[in-house]
Amino acid sequence: MESILKAQTGYNIANKRNRRIFLLFFLVLLAMFCVYVSLRGSAGLMSPVQTVKNLFLAARLQLAEWLKWGIYDRRLELILAHDGYQETLGRLQGGALMLALGAMLGIAGAIFQLVFRNPIASPTILGVSSGIRIANVILVLQYSSAAAYMVTRRYIYGYIGALGMLALVFLVGLLAGRGRADVTDMLLSGSIITRIVSKIVSQIQYYYIEDETDLQILREMELYGSGTSTFNGAIFMVAALAVGFIPIFLLRNSMNLTAFSREEARSMGISIGWMQLLGLLCSTILIIAAQIYAGDVALLAMLVPFVCRYIFGSNTRELLLGSAMMGAGILLLCRMVTVVTGYINTLFGLISLNTLVSVVAMPLMLFAMIRYRRGWD
Repeated sequence: MESILKAQTGYNIANKRNRRIFLLFFLVLLAMFCVYVSLRGSAGLMSPVQTVKNLFLAARLQLAEWLKWGIYDRRLELILAHDGYQETLGRLQGGALMLALGAMLGIAGAIFQLVFRNPIASPTILGVSSGIRIANVILVLQYSSAAAYMVTRRYIYGYIGALGMLALVFLVGLLAGRGRADVTDMLLSGSIITRIVSKIVSQIQYYYIEDETDLQILREMELYGSGTSTFNGAIFMVAALAVGFIPIFLLRNSMNLTAFSREEARSMGISIGWMQLLGLLCSTILIIAAQIYAGDVALLAMLVPFVCRYIFGSNTRELLLGSAMMGAGILLLCRMVTVVTGYINTLFGLISLNTLVSVVAMPLMLFAMIRYRRGWD
């Protein structure tokens, strides 16, 4: 009885601690978002009063359009009278999108690691990133420089390539394990196939993409993603978020069962295979959509849940929430830096988002590895 009370007391203390951390994360995210929305090119930060005025005007004009108010006919005059209106609106949309993409990557990475019960399981190792890279190469070979503007085709080709590579990795892993889905076999198979595909893609680029403009377009697609908020792109993003996130949200408590191995779950009469497969499929959908828009930032999907696991523990609900908030914060921070370096004449020039993700997230992972030395639990 005493041990049960101690365990319950420890759980309550950890729960209160996690709530304070979540509150701190939320306040930091809110502050970062406000700063990002207030950025205005080389002139630095816009005044908070002007930012609020611009946002209030955007809300008024949107309501006026819906409700057919007369003020909507004077929209051009009102917009010109508000300094930095277009920049504020663009930052608002971009900031919200970065928060959503970061949360998608954090949640998807956490599910990957839960399914495989391994902290290094990530889309980069399991072939998802390589599949998107193949899709980009095929698009450039087929449509030349026009591929950069074909957002719908990029999503379609990207999903086909990424899911195809993931299926290939699973097939090779099953063959290596002689019909048994072993985590080590899957990770090794993914690592080997990813390296082989990378070499093949490099050879295709060298021999078949000769035009310098096409090569530059391909590099920009890999580094910066689509980078544009088109209507079709927004539809794909919303659809991916709905299809990928809703099942995970509904199963957030049941996902704790993935802490057991298949043998342990089978001995208790619990079937977790369908849950693992569904979680893997949903997380893959989220990662592909995020990577097509923002470029090769899938490394965030491995680093964020790795760090959050040491902060929040192994409870799936708290791990998913923490990963979503940390992923959103890191991606928004990196985006802020890329925006600032785009206006400041530095020695480095314009820094890509995926480069900054690696620079910011890697130290966090190293700190977690050094500070907390414990295995998978």
